[in-house]
Amino acid sequence: MGKLGKLSISALAVVVAAAFGLAACGGGDDNGGGDCTWPTPNSCEGTCSECCADTDCEGDATCSGGACQCPAGAEMSCESNGTFCAECCGDSDCDDSSCPGDVICDDGECMLLGLVEGSDCSGDATACCSGLACDVFTNTCLTECSGDSDCTGMDMPFAGDLTCSNGVCDFDHCTKDANCSGGTVCFNGDCVTVPDCSEIASCAVVPGSTVTQEADTVQMAATAYFTSGALAPGVTFTWAATDEAGCTAAGGDNCAAVSATGTVTGGTGTGDATVTATVSGCAVTCDAMVSNYGAVAGGATRVVVINELKGTPVEGADVMIGDQSGVTLANGVVEVNGAPNPADI
Repeated sequence: MGKLGKLSISALAVVVAAAFGLAACGGGDDNGGGDCTWPTPNSCEGTCSECCADTDCEGDATCSGGACQCPAGAEMSCESNGTFCAECCGDSDCDDSSCPGDVICDDGECMLLGLVEGSDCSGDATACCSGLACDVFTNTCLTECSGDSDCTGMDMPFAGDLTCSNGVCDFDHCTKDANCSGGTVCFNGDCVTVPDCSEIASCAVVPGSTVTQEADTVQMAATAYFTSGALAPGVTFTWAATDEAGCTAAGGDNCAAVSATGTVTGGTGTGDATVTATVSGCAVTCDAMVSNYGAVAGGATRVVVINELKGTPVEGADVMIGDQSGVTLANGVVEVNGAPNPADI
């Protein structure tokens, strides 16, 4: 009886060992015939492995050394019973430092919901990430301003007039000067400060030349410019007219006069006058030329030839006045006596 007992124990040990070997390695059968189990369900040349080829792996994972390897940045497994290459399993797995609170985990990938710094926000000014705002001048997401001082140092014209509102630097907007506070004017829809003399480099009068007759009027306008060539808004001017040598005005009259608002009136004299606009309170000036023609003497007929594009007299033009002819002088004038009235010219 004792001998039989020993044989039974030995035989039982052999069976257990054999069963253990099959469970561990699968006995060389494909897929272990069900004998290889998770986490090494595949039998690869007699060895139970997680995978034998890439097709045994899920998603973007590849098989290397019998194990499924996820690509860099997507090493997470969100399933307890299988390989699943994921960048994230939940929102907390995503780095939202570039856009706080606006990064979520969507189907294993971190998705950015907002626009990061430097992104184009022209399509949606409210889409910038937290702490950023859509800059109204560049249409890009930039750091929000916290006060006017963050705006007035910007490198742009009239930066001193910028204010910070809702995290964005912008001008007070207007449709007319009355919408703006004292010392500022409405320029291109923005309230800006009128520049001082140190900022104004030049000015120009339009038209630069004109022709008048006695009592005729022409409205002139002047514009001031910065050193950069940009228009300087809100600048006012004083006006003056000076007769040139050769003006035939007599009795203290003149060839042209100009009002405080730039309206030129032809005088009794014939000749040229210079109209000067001066930037108020500054030394910056600009000029325009007026060619005026006084009253015509009795019995005479006058013709003035003007370059229509330039507004200047034409010298040397041949003119027929009825049956009489003449050539214009430097002032563009030709006069004849005894021509019929009216006359063909």
